[in-house]
Amino acid sequence: MHDALGKDSGQTTTLKLMQIMFEKGLAVRNERYRSHHYEPPAPKDQTHRQIAGDLVKRAFEVSRRAWCWERSPRSRLQARIWPG
Repeated sequence: MHDALGKDSGQTTTLKLMQIMFEKGLAVRNERYRSHHYEPPAPKDQTHRQIAGDLVKRAFEVSRRAWCWERSPRSRLQARIWPG
């Protein structure tokens, strides 16, 4: 993974990225070795679908919240108090 990120990336950056991926379920840590050893938990196409699904879910959740806020009575009250 470190080689794939390129020479501009430090080893601690690579390790932090792998730790974040582990926390999100995108990597599995193998504790058998003394060094940090991470592996993919699923095939590449399944991981791509998981990432895309998460992105779409978060994007639509933000849109839904904004839509609800714009239509709430509180929003209309603030618009009267602080006209944009």
